[in-house]
Amino acid sequence: SDLLVFLELVGNDVCDGGNAMTNVSDFRSNMLKILNYLDTILPAGSHVVTVGLVDGRLLYNNLWNRTHPLGVTYESLYTWLNCLEISPCPGWLTSNATARDETSARAANLSQVLQQMLASGITFKHFDWTYYDFPAFPILNDWISQGKDPALLIEPVDGFHPSQTFHALMADWFWAALLKDKPDWIGPINPNNEKIEKLFGNQ
Repeated sequence: SDLLVFLELVGNDVCDGGNAMTNVSDFRSNMLKILNYLDTILPAGSHVVTVGLVDGRLLYNNLWNRTHPLGVTYESLYTWLNCLEISPCPGWLTSNATARDETSARAANLSQVLQQMLASGITFKHFDWTYYDFPAFPILNDWISQGKDPALLIEPVDGFHPSQTFHALMADWFWAALLKDKPDWIGPINPNNEKIEKLFGNQ
């Protein structure tokens, strides 16, 4: 049977900042390699959702003056991690606004590569594919509009990864987007749902 695959790189190509960021040419080449590889392993009739990189400035902007579980501000934590050269993402987890802006600019450039590849009409034998921007801001803005704390969408220990709450909201976002844009990609309702609920409860 066909598969629905999400290909989402988020930020690893830019997180190291500066000259360590993946350039546009290499990104295009690497994405083609990945998509061509998927074409060799996915069953015919599959669908691939590619997702752009995140604008990681939202991390610092929403956490910098908050208190980390260790008792220091996130700004201090980020500075300490960078000093020890063990930050998971020095390009965004930094008090240097210029570095954060440069990292986000490259992330946007790499996202544009995916959009341009799709628009150019590149096709694959075993799957069709589409592109979405990483939905951080629609999710974040909706969350804030409900009067909820944006910090709850970020993993508190590292101040970097999305929280479980964010992941759940993102799953809802993509489900709604695909129901609207590509309903045939969703497939029929699992006929065993009632049996599953009886066995495992309504999860």
